[in-house]
Amino acid sequence: MGSIRASEVQTWVATLDRSPSTVRQAHAVLAQILDVAVLDKRIVANPARGVKLPWTMLSTVSIVKPELVGHDEESAVRSH
Repeated sequence: MGSIRASEVQTWVATLDRSPSTVRQAHAVLAQILDVAVLDKRIVANPARGVKLPWTMLSTVSIVKPELVGHDEESAVRSH
């Protein structure tokens, strides 16, 4: 565990052939495991912290006017 380098974590993240969200989740699990290793004083620093992660797309948020609550979605979109 002490031989894991940040550059190796970066390479691992970059070569995962998964969606950005899945890559971020996998990285989070690794980082959490290494956080515990730091707490247990098995390693001095967490090499997974600070690596660049892929961006995820932000989803669009629709705001519904209070007067449209209870109406069907089609009429809410038309009057928006």
